Amino acid sequence: MKKINLVIAMMVMIGNNSFCTKPEIKQNTPLTPLNPHAENNSLVINPATLNMLSPGLNILIGALTSLAEKPLYPLGFMQNKIMQDKPIFKPTDKFGNKIPILKQIARFYRGLPASMFTYCPSTGIEIAINAAITNQFSANGKLSTEQKLGAGAMAGVFSAFIDTPVETVVLRQQGTGKSLAKTLPEIYTIQPQESQKKFQGIRNFYRGLIPNIGRNALGACGYLAFFEACKDYFKEFTSNENFQSTLAAIVTGFSTATLSHPLTFIKTRLQSDVERTKYSCAWDATDKIFKKEGERAFFKGYWPRTIRYCLGAWIMNTTQNKLKLLLQENKKSNAPLQNYPPHIKPD
Repeated sequence: MKKINLVIAMMVMIGNNSFCTKPEIKQNTPLTPLNPHAENNSLVINPATLNMLSPGLNILIGALTSLAEKPLYPLGFMQNKIMQDKPIFKPTDKFGNKIPILKQIARFYRGLPASMFTYCPSTGIEIAINAAITNQFSANGKLSTEQKLGAGAMAGVFSAFIDTPVETVVLRQQGTGKSLAKTLPEIYTIQPQESQKKFQGIRNFYRGLIPNIGRNALGACGYLAFFEACKDYFKEFTSNENFQSTLAAIVTGFSTATLSHPLTFIKTRLQSDVERTKYSCAWDATDKIFKKEGERAFFKGYWPRTIRYCLGAWIMNTTQNKLKLLLQENKKSNAPLQNYPPHIKPD
């Protein structure tokens, strides 16, 4: 609870600053496209125009952004093992034979293909939905910080329906070591308790959906909106953009990971119990874990996940912004020139 209270206080401080201070947008050079007769011929990009890319390009940007974060995948493996009270390192197999070092390393990447196959387009769809909501409800591409947080949350809710089945598969693979081809039919054919047969089949893949919706909403708020609010806040203390991004990533990662960690913990416990031998639903899991393990149990695996969120916030936002600026610059440079002076205006 101390962690959550500290994070809320930090977010209120940054939020108050963001709500009251509006960043200035440079207006001395046309935003679209380059003007060869302007005093400063450098490309000035309005942040509001970054959401004006096509949905296809936004999905591509999101996919590449998610791909750039995948080197941090072993931290997710560590987090999941800690949450399930299972050993991270496994020096011997069930027969007592020593496991080669390369196989031990490979364990940390179990489920990576399934994760890449779905998380990349899922992140892309998340970014595209966020951009669509922003364009739909903004005035001239501008949204308040509250509206940006709301748009990010909505994008996260949608993405939860895509990546929940993948996380169920990934956790199953990490636990059993089986291939994707064997894991998919195994989950589909699991027979739950007699009183819960309605959950058979495809519904097994959506185990833990409710807490995952909350987790994704908070996560999307973090890297799609709160990161930029933090970055604007730190502009008052440093003019170094890299330092601003680093500080924003630390605050965003720490805040998002702390607030969403109990939801992630419950989701992980539910998805690792597809057979429903321990927990029937999210509320049942919460009640039993609290009574048996105490409130501190909800923060198991906290540090691997928080480190991943901090590093991931920096990687994903930096990658996303670089790609958007690159595409926007290319789009502007290929567009016909406008705003000609009257004496050279073409017929």
